[in-house]
Formats: sequence, C-alpha cells, structure tokens
Amino acid sequence: MIDQGSKRLAYRAVGVGAYWMADPFTPSLTVVRWDGDDEHEAHVAGDESIHVDWPADLDLRPSDLVAT
Repeated sequence: MIDQGSKRLAYRAVGVGAYWMADPFTPSLTVVRWDGDDEHEAHVAGDESIHVDWPADLDLRPSDLVAT
C-alpha cells in the first residue's frame, strides 16, 4: 500500500502532476491528477475505458495493457 499512501503523498508534495497505478492481476488502472489543491482520481477495471489528457491525450482500457 506504499503506492497509495506515502509514495502518493510524496509525489504530490514535490509537484508531480499525475500518478498512475496499474494492477496487472485485476487488471485495473487508477489515475490520480493534482491541480493546485484539488485532487482528481479515477479508477477503471477490465474492459472499462478511461480518457486522460495529461501527460498525453489517451484512451486506455486496462485489459489492453496486459498480455492474455
């Protein structure tokens, strides 16, 4: 849980703009983006899709990120 706790807080503290956590076993993807004091988090799993616009403009599905 370091990725969702202390690492996440440390990244925010030093100004990292976004943080992605991928779980290849589920498969799932959690995307966290910071905008000043605001924090936005989205989570998708399997064949669900997510659109991100930072650091690149992408449409992603966790199931496409793992080998079957």
